[in-house]
Amino acid sequence: MGGFLQAQFDKFHGNIRLSNLNENRKLQEKRDLLFTELVAWLKDNDKPLCVKFDQGSYAMNTGIVPTNGRDYDIDTALEFLLDIKDYPNPTVVKGWVVEALSNHPNRTVICKTPCARVQYHKDGEEDYHVDFAIYGKYYFLGIEQGLKLAKGRLNSNAENKKWEEAEPKELKELLHGRFENEHKRRQFKRVIRYFKRWKDYNFSADGNKAPTGIALTAMAYNWFEPQLRIDWNGKPQDIDDLQAMKQLVGQIVTKNYGLDVRLPVKPYNDLLEKMKQSNNHVEDYKKKMDELKQALADAAAAEPDDHAGAEILQKILGPDFLVPDKKDTSEKSSEPAIIPSTESA
Repeated sequence: MGGFLQAQFDKFHGNIRLSNLNENRKLQEKRDLLFTELVAWLKDNDKPLCVKFDQGSYAMNTGIVPTNGRDYDIDTALEFLLDIKDYPNPTVVKGWVVEALSNHPNRTVICKTPCARVQYHKDGEEDYHVDFAIYGKYYFLGIEQGLKLAKGRLNSNAENKKWEEAEPKELKELLHGRFENEHKRRQFKRVIRYFKRWKDYNFSADGNKAPTGIALTAMAYNWFEPQLRIDWNGKPQDIDDLQAMKQLVGQIVTKNYGLDVRLPVKPYNDLLEKMKQSNNHVEDYKKKMDELKQALADAAAAEPDDHAGAEILQKILGPDFLVPDKKDTSEKSSEPAIIPSTESA
């Protein structure tokens, strides 16, 4: 049997999850075309080549359909086959990417501090973008030690241009391996998506007012506890995404609202550093986290009235959380929650 409002959470998840069947496919195609274009430029200009791999929410399969002025995006890593000691200024390498991909009328290429962004436009508005994080290899006594991320803008001061230790592949493996059981892992990723949609619905896309998606993901990595039971033949029972979300938010509030959360791999950076530069942003974030905690508690207290519980959650999670008709809530469904088999773990 599913938990209270599980049917509504299943529909909500279907509405917000970014799948390979829609805009994600367009992003994949653009990423691959851009990479082909970049490699051709590198060859023509006698530069070191690179290989690509996915990172971010796309690689971790926690992406959501954007809302509130945000556009579709995909994060891709470019691993350049070079020794960073031969290129002490990382923005030289970033400059190759910017130059290689800039000659197109429908896109602009921006060198941001952590990446090079290829922004596509439609009817004068931002449509979607591809972020390329640029990595080089570093060695000790001739032995490869790992990757470092090219940080800095082309016009940054010298002290702000650096190669920073990073473990993008390890991060993906760490998050994917957080729960060995696939059904627990699926609930973990669903709750991350719910959390991201809460963020997008309740915070502006401008500036540093909102917690970052990776910060919310790291909070879930640290404090999420699955709320389901696996029966004797490995099938999930008593799936309760409401309680899973409620438990996680409660933990976050008790852990100083997650304000000290760090990336769980190198460089172990403070993931809310930019937001914390403004006391007003911090207080607004804490207020909204308290409101989410209260809404989840109020929704749970509405059981068995699905209509009333869903109305509470729709106000905090947005219109994609559907409210059932009152006539459908006279008695709680005894059917088990069904999680689509196509959902990747």
